[in-house]
Amino acid sequence: MINSKGEIGFRDEEMFMTQKLLLESEGIQFNTEKSLPLKSYLWHIDSEIY
Repeated sequence: MINSKGEIGFRDEEMFMTQKLLLESEGIQFNTEKSLPLKSYLWHIDSEIY
């Protein structure tokens, strides 16, 4: 779960680290220990299709 600030939303340390490791395994790169560049990972609808 990523919040609107681009941070992992879990407060529990174990859940936080599990989520971070899963995201990193999918190629997500973090700006800091706790946040990622949210704009880099936004999904944009192709306007030509719709």
